Amino acid sequence: MIINNPLRRPVERILFFLVIIGIVVLSLPERTKLQFTNTASNILLYPVVFISGRLIELKLLNRDLSTINNQLNKALVELNLLKSSEKTAVISTLEIVPAMVVMRDLETNIRLLTIDRGKANNIDEGLPVVYEGHLIGRIIESSNNQSIIETILNPGFRVSVQHKRTETRGILETTGERIEIKYFPRNVDINVGDTIITSGIGSFAPPGLVVGRIEVVKSGEDLFFQELRLLPFKNIGSLSRVYILPRR
Repeated sequence: MIINNPLRRPVERILFFLVIIGIVVLSLPERTKLQFTNTASNILLYPVVFISGRLIELKLLNRDLSTINNQLNKALVELNLLKSSEKTAVISTLEIVPAMVVMRDLETNIRLLTIDRGKANNIDEGLPVVYEGHLIGRIIESSNNQSIIETILNPGFRVSVQHKRTETRGILETTGERIEIKYFPRNVDINVGDTIITSGIGSFAPPGLVVGRIEVVKSGEDLFFQELRLLPFKNIGSLSRVYILPRR
């Protein structure tokens, strides 16, 4: 005849062990019982206390990193504005507003971005959006707590720009899958890899923001202008945080 051992299964063994410990603890003197329970609780709760402490440390670290990131973005924007040939922006009072990307357009993921800042944060239509001194786009719609950004990758996006090296101006225009620089004179020396920045002339964006680098240079058939294509420095599809510049 086979006799089943009630302590064969691990769960039953653990329960039996806990019951024995409970009986032993109850039979101990009051002072010894208190010391035992304090020691046991410290041992059992140590992982919880440790993890809670680490979570607090991580939250504080994340707060500090966020502050540093905000300061870095402000410094980069100010530096680019100072380097630009036109110093019309008021640098000393520049206050950028950080925002998190909470939604993207379903079709491309890069043309329209929704952020968690709106009119309650003094965010209005037409304000430029940047990241590390690079132009990302502009606000085209704003509600109380959210806003929509049209990025430089959205067809129809336009902004006045200039060649950083020669300060020759043109108009950036996004058409389909291309970002083109239009009305750029044929006689100006420009090469693949050259940097394009905002000119600030008749535009929502202040001068000196980095837009991207030249990807294609063609003489084309036009008698006066070159055919130029631009590639942004920043991967807009990977951005989770952006910054909005105040109105000048």
